[in-house]
Amino acid sequence: MTKSQLIYFPKGHKMKRVFQLAHTLNMAGTETVFMNWYRNIDRSVLQFDFCVNREYTTPLVNEIKLKGGQILIVSHKSGIWGQLKFQYNLYKTLKQHGPYLAFQTHSHWSSGIDCFTAAVAGIKKRYTISHYAQGAQSYSFRIKLLLPLYRLFIYLFSTKRLAVSEEAGNFLYGKYMFFEIIHNGINLQQFAYNPAVRKKKRAELGLENKFVVGNIARFTTPKNHSFLIDIFAEIRKQNPQAHLVLLGTGELEHLIKQKVSQLGLTHAVSFMGVCTNVQDFYQVFDVFLLPSLYEGLPCVAVEAQGSGLPCFLADTIAKETAICNTTFLSLSQSANEWGNVILEMTKNFVRKDESEVIRQAGFDVTEVGKFIQAEYLK
Repeated sequence: MTKSQLIYFPKGHKMKRVFQLAHTLNMAGTETVFMNWYRNIDRSVLQFDFCVNREYTTPLVNEIKLKGGQILIVSHKSGIWGQLKFQYNLYKTLKQHGPYLAFQTHSHWSSGIDCFTAAVAGIKKRYTISHYAQGAQSYSFRIKLLLPLYRLFIYLFSTKRLAVSEEAGNFLYGKYMFFEIIHNGINLQQFAYNPAVRKKKRAELGLENKFVVGNIARFTTPKNHSFLIDIFAEIRKQNPQAHLVLLGTGELEHLIKQKVSQLGLTHAVSFMGVCTNVQDFYQVFDVFLLPSLYEGLPCVAVEAQGSGLPCFLADTIAKETAICNTTFLSLSQSANEWGNVILEMTKNFVRKDESEVIRQAGFDVTEVGKFIQAEYLK
């Protein structure tokens, strides 16, 4: 394949197009955000082109094709020369497949440089978005050294700055650059609590009489699966009927499976991989657990709350995430302390439909879709 390659292009469509610098098409958090936008815009008026770093075979590829989207490949290598080459190929792609109404980058520190390239390519509307937040102590030496330059490029070449939460915005843009919050909306009907689906799916998985702890995340360092396993081990000591269900894949999956085996928990943990029916698994769960080292505003936590689940999140996660039934716990607390809190707070929990609460908080994906479409078109 060439550096920039058209996989699918619908003939004759003349609607206005937005270039989404997506980088990847995994079944993960950032992809959930921009795919939710895509599913909820009027595609007879506005169409997205997705730029990724290699060929993907995930279900998102077929979905984009069926919705009339276009997928472009621009490979990306690390290092200064790799970045320069990427920006050059990005420029060529923008010129070759344009004109574009707007350019949206889902990069992080390089987003200002991406916008510079888009500006050189003649795109007037250039958007950045911050999807996650970390503490300043987590900055690498390179980030600390180049931070003023990164932010200067964002300030000079982006025309609109978005963030999924206040913390995420402050992390990328600093405290003195204006940005706007855009919620990670969800499909309220799809994720609403459904007792019938819960009963059917739990029977299918053989979990009818289990206390099911659930987590949906890629197996990467920020998601903190190792500590999650420690918490579950403590829960199971007190409740032998506890069972852990994990959805996702990633580079650390084999290490987590090894740890589960070493702790003698293989029979009590289910690794489900990537599933297209994620909404059904929220019905199966009794608890949603997310002890991430850092996040922006995770869609999975909003989906879990929309499903009426009690959620236990690390206090590193943006506080705007808490809409209902959510408890924040410190990562400085022990796994035993987490387990005790979870078991105590779920003793008399009554699960119910929380769709209207989620809607009123501004997380209805149809409204988010209207917002992003109006933003691009104005």
